[in-house]
Amino acid sequence: MLWKVPLVALWSVLGTELLWAVLPT
Repeated sequence: MLWKVPLVALWSVLGTELLWAVLPT
């Protein structure tokens, strides 16, 4: 179960990066 922690953190960062990449600036 603990192995999911870094995985969730990784997806959180990727999701944020993707969000900023998609958002019009």
